[in-house]
Amino acid sequence: MPVVLMADSVSYDKRLDVVVAEGDVVILQDGQSVFADKAIYNEKAGEIIADGRVFLQDYNANIAFANHVNLSKDLERGVVVNPMVITSKRERVTAKVATKNGDNQRFTSASYTPCERCRDSRSRPPVWSIHADKIDVDNKNNMIEYENAEIDLLGIPVGYSPYICCPIRRKSGFLFPKASIYKTTGFFAATPYYFAINKSTELKVTPYAFAKAGAMLSEKFKHKFNDGEVSISGAVAQYKNEYFLRGTKVLKKRAISKARAARVPATRGYGEMKSFLPINDNFSLNIYEIAASDPTFFRARPFFGKRNASFLESNSSIDGYFVTPRSFENHYVRVESLHYQSLSAHDTLYKQSHESSPVILPSVNYTYVSPALLWGSRAMVDVGALSLARKFGNNMQRASVQLSWTMDAIAPGGQLFTPFVHIREDVYHNKQNRIKNELHSLYFKNKRPDSRAKTAKALVCEKSETPSSETYFYDDIEDVFDEQQQSDQLLFSQKYKPMRKISTNKKFKNSANRMFPQAGVGWKMPFFVDELGGITISPVAQIVTSTTKKDSIKIQNEDSLGVDFTDGQVLQENRFPGKDRLDYGSRCNYGIDISRRICSSTVAAFLGQSYSFSKPPEIMKSIGIEKGFSNVVGNARADLFDGFVDVIYRFRVNNKHLSPMYQEATFSLGPSELRAHGTYTFLNRPATTDKKQKRFEQLSFALSSSFAEFWSASAGCILDLNGMRRHTSLEKVDKIMPIRKKKEGRYHRHDNTLSKFVSISYNDECFSAGISLKHSIFKSRDVRPGMTVLFSVVFKGLGGVKQSVNSGIGK
Repeated sequence: MPVVLMADSVSYDKRLDVVVAEGDVVILQDGQSVFADKAIYNEKAGEIIADGRVFLQDYNANIAFANHVNLSKDLERGVVVNPMVITSKRERVTAKVATKNGDNQRFTSASYTPCERCRDSRSRPPVWSIHADKIDVDNKNNMIEYENAEIDLLGIPVGYSPYICCPIRRKSGFLFPKASIYKTTGFFAATPYYFAINKSTELKVTPYAFAKAGAMLSEKFKHKFNDGEVSISGAVAQYKNEYFLRGTKVLKKRAISKARAARVPATRGYGEMKSFLPINDNFSLNIYEIAASDPTFFRARPFFGKRNASFLESNSSIDGYFVTPRSFENHYVRVESLHYQSLSAHDTLYKQSHESSPVILPSVNYTYVSPALLWGSRAMVDVGALSLARKFGNNMQRASVQLSWTMDAIAPGGQLFTPFVHIREDVYHNKQNRIKNELHSLYFKNKRPDSRAKTAKALVCEKSETPSSETYFYDDIEDVFDEQQQSDQLLFSQKYKPMRKISTNKKFKNSANRMFPQAGVGWKMPFFVDELGGITISPVAQIVTSTTKKDSIKIQNEDSLGVDFTDGQVLQENRFPGKDRLDYGSRCNYGIDISRRICSSTVAAFLGQSYSFSKPPEIMKSIGIEKGFSNVVGNARADLFDGFVDVIYRFRVNNKHLSPMYQEATFSLGPSELRAHGTYTFLNRPATTDKKQKRFEQLSFALSSSFAEFWSASAGCILDLNGMRRHTSLEKVDKIMPIRKKKEGRYHRHDNTLSKFVSISYNDECFSAGISLKHSIFKSRDVRPGMTVLFSVVFKGLGGVKQSVNSGIGK
């Protein structure tokens, strides 16, 4: 490649064949450049000597400053005296001498730091740095090596290593090992190995060794496309704990009861796959599938990041839209599959629970939105089809078509009217499979229970209301089944009353259809009242009417099991989620929204209620909706002084005696130097199997502080404000366990603090470190309450370590 030389003055010595350039010298070749006060080019020796203020830049955008350099004419080899290098990642390297030989560089008596200079005092040492006799950079193999390295923190030596090796970019090799201690697994150590397969594909394999839980192997595979990505991860573990069962063998007879309560499989693990693959400019394929072997696999292994998950959701879909350019019609299509796995110990207790879990494959939805019609109205068409299948229980196919018409009309005076009409037709086909009795199968499968257990006796009972089920109960059940099996019995009888066996193995099919017309109109009139300090008042009202016909018993409810009534639902046309349950009847919804904005502060409030002209569905009574006036719902919001105060309060109040039924407050107060965060939740008479539990009341509170530059700290706790709680054996399966128990009776007093934590951390552009302590009171199968200590130290460009210690308390 030719060399381009520019300078203020250039002279040539024919006898020595030397070119001397002085004054703002610039030498360019093949993407590399040299700037200097003076440069001498010796054509015979093939070298360039530059003096003065020398500035070099290579094709990787790395910059070097020096007083004297001696380079080859192709700028690929040379010696630099007293260089200071600033890399493209803003890292700094200084040395006495630096030599370059193609892709390799060597720095002698060198120092390295990724930290920027202190703005207040440039002589202050960086946060951390490495001082080494030699630093070798191999750009071809993407490696950097340090010999006789000393690590300084704030200018103070804190570590020494005769040799340090780390990659510059992605490269196969071992990653930093990690070790921790948990109550469930004991001490464990892991050493990940990283495979850089190619520029777009990578694989990380991590073997784990647990003191109390055998071994585990995890992997994470990732491949990136131009516009998409595929990731597959998973783990498999061989569980071997002296306190729990391994298959059907008891490793310690004195721990039989604990082993049965744990119900931990001998081989456990999980698998996860997620991908995003664009099909074209408008459509894409999204895949997310995940499954775990048992409920507590993630809870006992918090390093997977799903410790607090209550369920696993798998959802794969193809969705997209297209628009007709001339008529501006919008078409949206979505085809998906969906299934869940509960991580509740009760829901996944028996095999039948898995076999009774529904799988939705497929669910097809198509939406058409017309262009603007008469007076700005629009028409919509929603078409949906769904197939829900399970091995035991109800199988359902559903097809639905809904035609809608809506309009936004602004009347004189600023009134906004929103009339609407919906007509929906649903067709159902159900197939009821025989429900296999789980307790009966479990007992007779293990015909030899523990020798201390008494013989179970099958008793008869009254006829079941479900004509397709089989029901069994046993006396002396406490000695035969473990605590979690007893919990399942509570779903049928709290007192273990004798029952009679019913055996109807017939399968039945049925079909049903329904038509649901619904119409209504909404009204809103915002107006500004300057006399009251600039308050905006917006009264709203809505009238909704539909048929009062109730659904046929042949229509199975699968996607509308939950129902709630809050300030966000009072003006909804259908207050039920999903499509299986309809909001029949006529009602009038009304409310008022008040807000005021002053400079950077906003205060607002909403109050609403519903009046039903006809009797609503029976389930509405549990949320305060009956014929006539409903409960009163509302919220209050305040955002003051650019976020100095941020409060949201939502509530539902009984319309007869004005007692609170639901309250939730979320607040964040104070400056960044000391800020308080919290959430208060109150629910009167929550839905639970324990009818004597009257309410749920909980408070989570935390304090955070950015008390200095790069420094932050936080502390918080979660409190159960109920005080006295009644814990049934069903609740004990997967919820908070009491610390202190009362010897007599079924009531237990426990510490109101469910969990508490404190942490402090430092984080700047080149270094981060932190430590946190968390104490949780949680017990489920092999998960035990205890204290977790997590500490981490990360050096940018060098790596770091994150470790945690979990010590259990009690038994």
